[in-house]
Amino acid sequence: LAIVYGEAGDAPWNDFWERSIPQMKYWDLTHYLNEGDYDAYKESPTTETVNLRMNVPYNMQLTPYLKVDAPAGLEIKILSDGTEPINTYYVTKEGVQEFEGYSWMTAQTLTYVIPAGVKVLDLQYRQSG
Repeated sequence: LAIVYGEAGDAPWNDFWERSIPQMKYWDLTHYLNEGDYDAYKESPTTETVNLRMNVPYNMQLTPYLKVDAPAGLEIKILSDGTEPINTYYVTKEGVQEFEGYSWMTAQTLTYVIPAGVKVLDLQYRQSG
């Protein structure tokens, strides 16, 4: 149940001012600088676990994105190299699937740990700030 304690302009809030700086900003999905490093895994599934180290232009706040074709039940790890490392884990379902991390992390390099049997279709990131 909402309770109204006052209207716009009433004390203690007084006049409202439009915020000139957005609260949050999200860019479009962007390919990594070294996108070609996973081209070999687009043709067929990996035969062993691989670590794909993907680079962005500078240390930034971002969310990781992936699109894979995989069997169900495999864990993909996404590891950040930031000063406060935050890692993301994704468990696959059967078939083609997409995933974007729910919370941002700070990194200049992300490592995708791709288990055997996963075909990598796309890796990208979304800058936030």
